[in-house]
Amino acid sequence: MRTSSNSKQPPRWILSFFHWYCHPFYVEDLEGDLMERYERNMHEKGEKNANWRFFRDVLQLFRPGIIKPIEGSYQLNFYGMFKNFLKSGWRSFIKYKTNSLINVFGLSIGICAVIMLYLIIDYENSFDKFNADYEEIYRVGTKTKEGDHSDMIVTPLTPTLMEEYPEIISSTRFNSWSDMFLYDEGRASDLVFHLVDSGFFSVFTFEQVHGDLNSALDGPNKLVLTESMAEKMFGYDNPVGKVLTMKEMGYEVTVTAVVKDPPKNSSIQFKSLLSWPASPSPMDEDQMGNWYNTFMTGYVRVAKGTNIKDLESKTEAVTKKHFLADRQNEFVTFFSMEEEHARNTENDRTLSILSIITIAILVISCVNLVNLSVSQWLTRSREVGVRKVLGSLKSQLIFQFLVEGLISTVVSVVLALIGVYIFAPYVNEFYDLDIQYNIIQNASAILFIIGICVMIGLISSFVTSLLLTNVHVIKSLKENIRWSGAGQWLQKSLLVFQFTVSLIFIAGTLVITKQISFMKSYDLKFNMDHIVVMNVYSNLFENPEKASQRVLMLREELVKEEAIESVSLSQNMPGKYWDSYNWYANSDSMGPDGIQLKQIVVDQNYFSLLDIAIAHGRNFSDSIKSDETAIIINETAFEKLGWKDLNDKYLSEGGDNQKYPVVGVVEDYHYRSLKESIEPLIHYYSPKSTSKLLVKLKAGRIGDGLQILEDSWASLGAYEPFEYVFVDEEFNELYKTQERLEMTASLFSGIAVVLALLGLFSITSFMLQRRKKEVGVRKVLGATFMQIIVLLSKRFVLLVVLAFTLATPVIYLMADEFLSEFTYKMELTPVIFMVSGVGVLLLSILVVGWQSINAAHNNPVDSLKSE
Repeated sequence: MRTSSNSKQPPRWILSFFHWYCHPFYVEDLEGDLMERYERNMHEKGEKNANWRFFRDVLQLFRPGIIKPIEGSYQLNFYGMFKNFLKSGWRSFIKYKTNSLINVFGLSIGICAVIMLYLIIDYENSFDKFNADYEEIYRVGTKTKEGDHSDMIVTPLTPTLMEEYPEIISSTRFNSWSDMFLYDEGRASDLVFHLVDSGFFSVFTFEQVHGDLNSALDGPNKLVLTESMAEKMFGYDNPVGKVLTMKEMGYEVTVTAVVKDPPKNSSIQFKSLLSWPASPSPMDEDQMGNWYNTFMTGYVRVAKGTNIKDLESKTEAVTKKHFLADRQNEFVTFFSMEEEHARNTENDRTLSILSIITIAILVISCVNLVNLSVSQWLTRSREVGVRKVLGSLKSQLIFQFLVEGLISTVVSVVLALIGVYIFAPYVNEFYDLDIQYNIIQNASAILFIIGICVMIGLISSFVTSLLLTNVHVIKSLKENIRWSGAGQWLQKSLLVFQFTVSLIFIAGTLVITKQISFMKSYDLKFNMDHIVVMNVYSNLFENPEKASQRVLMLREELVKEEAIESVSLSQNMPGKYWDSYNWYANSDSMGPDGIQLKQIVVDQNYFSLLDIAIAHGRNFSDSIKSDETAIIINETAFEKLGWKDLNDKYLSEGGDNQKYPVVGVVEDYHYRSLKESIEPLIHYYSPKSTSKLLVKLKAGRIGDGLQILEDSWASLGAYEPFEYVFVDEEFNELYKTQERLEMTASLFSGIAVVLALLGLFSITSFMLQRRKKEVGVRKVLGATFMQIIVLLSKRFVLLVVLAFTLATPVIYLMADEFLSEFTYKMELTPVIFMVSGVGVLLLSILVVGWQSINAAHNNPVDSLKSE
């Protein structure tokens, strides 16, 4: 049968599987029929449904008569034997319902967790790999001989590298900016755009919707929109050729192309791209010769086969030739695009932790299944003996055990996949991911799942088969098989392993939780309670100049309202300071020549609103004219400059001759995450250069205060509706990664404990059943109720104590390693170890004690009569 070259085809791996097993005599006819059914289903049911039906049809054909014969094999009825093993295994599965349900429940939870973690890890590792030849893309940065790195570069660096080194075949800068774009007779949109070079689409691969990407950015004033932004601004019309006016810059730009939105697994995210010559004034063409400011990011694509270390060595000449005198200790370096996401999100450690959790959960599931399977098979020793008497070979018994183990595994995998399908959307939402849980289209996920089935089935069944196929026939027929010393040692070891892992998980979760609590309760040296932040960037308003004046007036008017405590203007808020650094020369010859400082612009109310203390000198004042050029630094900068006082202290920005008098020093406050240390910081005084309005509302009057702010916003003539954020909520976003890790660790700690307790429950049940007569004899001989409980429980309590002893050093080492990434961290105390140990011990006592109580309550007469 012929199919159209343009028609959709079923997944290639399914066809490959069909060709692999099908008898050559039937391939052509059967494939034609399969393709006809696929095309009909595609037309009637859609692609996703058609793929599933095609997979089902191929599996249904996997049967004797169609499967091609194995060359050189004997014509034995392997199919009949396998069918008999399946029936026997299924009957056993139904007969021992309790054990089967415990097996399947525990295993399905474990496999569901493992598959979900695998999908998360696979997604995180997929970042930026959609780009063609992604191995050849690098982010440009700088490094020092001391080992410090920075991925922020000076503006002219990437064009210079492109010009001077033929190994670099394309490059682009990538810098965000914003402006109000006017279009279509009075419509306006506040648009965040990225300035890029003409080589952007030669470096990165994004799907074209409209226009020609080869020429979309090759000239001035050219704008590329993403599909979602184009729809927001122009509906479903093709916007190519539309002209927009940038309100602040005064440029007229033309839409030259539309591209698909960057996928979520892209480190490069944008809504629009503007060609470099249409840059805003701080990055105008005269900036091309500026080797001073470092606020730019840049990317390059190198030729195939380029040795990046050799290229780095060559670029050392750039430092001598172009870098300023105070940057002669910096050298160009290249960060692989494959590692960009991990570097930006610091996800390497998280992925390592998730990988360890995945392996641990999988191993616990296997251990649980082995323990339960062995316990169950010990009660079926006579069956093994009978099968041997009737002529079963050792290999046949082993194969039977494998089939029965695979039945439990396959049922568990099916339930686990249902769980993945149900929970994947919630995982995507919680972790802000884009996991594709259509597993049939994910070949690596299919192989992973098949690998899980085979591995778990083989491990559990193989251990069982090795133990039971060596049982002596006569002994197995005369009496129930009891554990040997080695067998008991194996089962106890497996239980200890499960509880050790569970203790590590619980203690790890407690460490993460306490560290997050520590960071949130730590004294940040500023107060962010009830502080609302509004964006008052001038171009958000129809009349920017008038709005700017109105904002300055609002600062004075709002503070008169009863619901408002204080008001300030700043460039940004703590937790959101820009990564903008400059080098400042030191006027004091006794100290270092200069220092690199992070920058923020504020007004005179900023420190009082945030309760930031002045350590030396004074605050800014609007009544002192000279404060227009004054600066205030933090204590870290004061100490690094080696100053003792502020008398005649000035800083000069870079090569600028302008001297800025230092009028004050504020106490160090944590303007970024506690994972990081406080860096030297400079505060400029320039209320007119700010873009954020910070308003501190009075406790209990939050609603009234927000209503006042909304009414005030309406008076500014804004293009956009009233929006605000709270400083404390935004600051706590810095710990989102740790909070997600805490939730993940909590969830999987719970799963690990549940699996361990399920195993303990089943083994305890088996042990009590085997010791039923012993308990009856002891009761007849006068043993008390409490003595029976202690007798039956103490060995399991000792196993938990042993697990705690083994887990403690591992917990300490892992906790110490986790906390090492934080500059400010909690104290690791014995309480964490004790809480986790006592928690697991109490749960174990509860499980064992409950069953022991039931056993102790049994009538000894019934126990002694039972065989």
